[in-house]
Amino acid sequence: ETYKIAAILIDKGVNFTDLIFRMNSASIKDLKMLGYGLSNIKTFFNNKVAITQLPYPAIVELGFDSKTIGRGYDSISFQMSSIEDKYIIAVIHEKEPQKIGFSLRSNHPQHFRDVSIIAKQLGGGGHARAAGAKLEKLTTIDDAEKLLLQTIQQTYPDLGQP
Repeated sequence: ETYKIAAILIDKGVNFTDLIFRMNSASIKDLKMLGYGLSNIKTFFNNKVAITQLPYPAIVELGFDSKTIGRGYDSISFQMSSIEDKYIIAVIHEKEPQKIGFSLRSNHPQHFRDVSIIAKQLGGGGHARAAGAKLEKLTTIDDAEKLLLQTIQQTYPDLGQP
């Protein structure tokens, strides 16, 4: 079936080399954001939860703003979701001062956790494997991380202490 669809696309003139290049290309700025996010991962709950923060000053320094940062944290979330031994991953991003958001993922095949439950408790939503929330009442990104850890612990007490 896949080959039939590919043949139809080729007949229509789709350039697969160009398509694959566009899907996998990134700017230096995007890669620096990815590097920043991945290099600042912290683990909690006996290494079952991984969290990184993208504070507003870092976002600005890396050349992003509130309109373009989504591309950056989506890439970080995608890469973090492939960490083999993590049940939950989170990217906490501060798009503007005191406007903080969460991007949550859970893809572990044996230890999957429904992250939409966590997001809903924080006023957000999403799907079981990918969810998020926005907060505008907290003063710091560190406060947001503490709130997220508390919410994870309340939702999944079997994970233990942060």
